[in-house]
Amino acid sequence: TLKVVGICSVNRDEWLMTDLACNLLDVTSVPLYETLGDDMLQIILIKQKLQPVGSDVCLKNILKLIQGKTTNLKQVVTFDKNLSDQLKDVASSSGIKVINFHEMVSKHKELGFDIIDEKKNELDTVFTISYTSGTSGNSKGVMLSNRNFLSAITNIL
Repeated sequence: TLKVVGICSVNRDEWLMTDLACNLLDVTSVPLYETLGDDMLQIILIKQKLQPVGSDVCLKNILKLIQGKTTNLKQVVTFDKNLSDQLKDVASSSGIKVINFHEMVSKHKELGFDIIDEKKNELDTVFTISYTSGTSGNSKGVMLSNRNFLSAITNIL
């Protein structure tokens, strides 16, 4: 069973840090782009059993999409230092806890690299699931492994 984190935000340092941390901790990341459309985001959120991480605006939109629907969503992590009242209200009405990324990082800094199990993260471990805009029907999730990622880097170099 994959442990999955959805990342929804504009490009920023926290996105990269989250993506790399996921890889080190044997967690699969799923980019959640707003261009996927509301219907597809809903399908991904319900199908993947993921925990979203991202910007205040993105998370607020995601929570509105799943309001009243059955999901496994228990918490979201926001990259923004100050939570908007709108995000707090939408999360509260859905029974979802909002965690601040920067507070979480500060709180767990003392763990260091001791929590990384290098034996778990193998070449065939799923690095990310990328949903593309399909030519027909719903988007398909393409699972990319560490091997795929390293192959792409090797070809660039």
